[in-house]
Amino acid sequence: MWLWDTNIVRAFSDERVDGHDRVRARLEAVGPGAVGIPVVVAAELLDGRLRYLNAAHRLSARQLLVAFEQFNATVRLLSLFPVVPFDEAALEVYRQRRLFPGIMSRADRLIAAIALAGSHCLVTRNVSHFLPVQGLVIEHWIDG
Repeated sequence: MWLWDTNIVRAFSDERVDGHDRVRARLEAVGPGAVGIPVVVAAELLDGRLRYLNAAHRLSARQLLVAFEQFNATVRLLSLFPVVPFDEAALEVYRQRRLFPGIMSRADRLIAAIALAGSHCLVTRNVSHFLPVQGLVIEHWIDG
């Protein structure tokens, strides 16, 4: 299974984002059943929407409406793909600090652990963030 990083989900869902057409074409080639969203990515997307929702009530009624529409759109987007959990196997990988040399964000380590634990291929535009991870298979569907 291919697991999408946040930047690939955004490219897929927003036609204004660079790479939108390439991600859509590649998804069509592999089939939607072959793609999953790591739960960490789902949480990042929902967190962003919730932050906007919490701020929107201080702005205007229109912004509040937009915030709820965007939140609902994100929930619908996530329903298109299986959300791949951070489970016991991913936790065991995550605990192996030697697999994650250098400086990586906690979210990137969690995403890499999910991919490694499930023998998934991670699709990301931020290849350099994940290159140091031993054994991680990475693809870049936008630029390369």
